[in-house]
Amino acid sequence: QTITISLPPSFGPFVFYGQRYNQISICSNGWIAPGSTTISTWSNTTLPNSSMPPLIAANWDDLYPPYGDSVWYYHDAANHRFIIEWDSVHYFSSTQWEKFEIILYDSTLAGTDGNSKFVIQYLSANQAGTSATVGIQDYTYTKYIQVLYNGSYHRAASPWIPGHAIKFSTDNPTGITEDFGATLLTTNRILAVAPSLFNRNTVIYYQVPRDGNVELRIFDATGRMVRTLAAKNLKAGNYTAVWNGSDDTGRKVANGIYFVRLTTPETSVKVKTVLNR
Repeated sequence: QTITISLPPSFGPFVFYGQRYNQISICSNGWIAPGSTTISTWSNTTLPNSSMPPLIAANWDDLYPPYGDSVWYYHDAANHRFIIEWDSVHYFSSTQWEKFEIILYDSTLAGTDGNSKFVIQYLSANQAGTSATVGIQDYTYTKYIQVLYNGSYHRAASPWIPGHAIKFSTDNPTGITEDFGATLLTTNRILAVAPSLFNRNTVIYYQVPRDGNVELRIFDATGRMVRTLAAKNLKAGNYTAVWNGSDDTGRKVANGIYFVRLTTPETSVKVKTVLNR
């Protein structure tokens, strides 16, 4: 379901990719559209998608708010923001749920070019985007950012974990801090997991020394392969993947010791991780 609401006059227009909008459309399936639309597509795709409106997708997936605490919006005038929250909303074909929100900032806090700032933030990471799209696109479908699609991250994106937030702004950065994954990877260490003991998700940080075919796979203690996270050509650089403790069919695997193996044109390495739900 999608509903269209008018933004409060005191909030001012929401400026998105240079276009001014006085309304937003909120979809139960984890996304909003600047302006008015009746589209309520639940089946996520890659971006851009010309069948969708201009889009801010926090967790575009098949969600079912009646199983959970619904979808809410609130104008926090004192802090110059408009909040849309999916409160403990369940996935349609699963008992798992997510709690996340999109925060739009009003015209008094706009970027230097007049575009509005906004934040997507997550309290939970129960499926962590394994079947979702996270990103934005404009009304021409020529400008877009795909942060995540079905568990595959943009190479510059950090992983979706509880407490994770993504801020979108057209202001130039004043400084860059080293991300957590970069501190784990060194010249002599191209594969790391954090946390190494996990009950829902573990984040895998890996480095590709040069362009070529890369495989990232999970094996159990007997040596049986249970999950393939990557098997494709990649450019040299640092990457992340998230393993949610399921096999290639989507079934949850048993508690125990598992090994993450990275195979690159240069070498093959593995690290241990422990699942304890």
